[in-house]
Amino acid sequence: MRRWNGESEEHSKMSLIVIKGIADLDPGLVFSPRHYGVQERHAQSVGIRIGDFAEVVETRVSVKDLPQRRILRIVHAADLQSGYLDRPVKTRPNEPLIKLRAGDLVIMRTRPRLQQFAVVDEQAIEGKYGLWAGDAVHVLRGIGACSGEPLAFLVPFLQLEQTQNLLEDCLQGSINPQVKPSDLLAVAVPKTLFLDRHRYTTEVITAMNAIHEARSTLRSVARSVGKMQ
Repeated sequence: MRRWNGESEEHSKMSLIVIKGIADLDPGLVFSPRHYGVQERHAQSVGIRIGDFAEVVETRVSVKDLPQRRILRIVHAADLQSGYLDRPVKTRPNEPLIKLRAGDLVIMRTRPRLQQFAVVDEQAIEGKYGLWAGDAVHVLRGIGACSGEPLAFLVPFLQLEQTQNLLEDCLQGSINPQVKPSDLLAVAVPKTLFLDRHRYTTEVITAMNAIHEARSTLRSVARSVGKMQ
């Protein structure tokens, strides 16, 4: 049963009431109405589920097995900019890490409305030790029909307000609410987007390359100005 506050049926106006018996609660005695509301929306959604063509990478390299005494390039929240991956600075690792591949899509587990997600491009993984990600993010990697393909076509879908609303409703936890991997993989994308993914991927990558070139030019200009001082 849904109850709407106010005249508009905007997402921000909705209050969700779910009636469940104790025996029907999910493991861990989850009481959040949002949790079960999201399950209902997943079940009713039409399209291709992300889990049908991508997986959340779980395999991590422990700190002791990482390149010893190395400062690695690790993706942080500030590097994920609505599809564009800014160039991460080098950091000394203090947690198990995932080694990223070109084409991976990195998305923060928390605060979907900040649009902190990005596609890993070929230039980003250059270098002897590559590019890494920690536990603060989910790493999506293509499987099946998308195995070896970049997931850049998901960028415009993740930018949509309705997608952010859905992921916001997926948040679980009281102290640091996060989107669970299972909820992320259950999200359905439009079938047309999936079938025409190569065109959208090309358009997104072209746009990201243009952003990278523009920022490189700005940094070059800044260095020139710095030499004046």
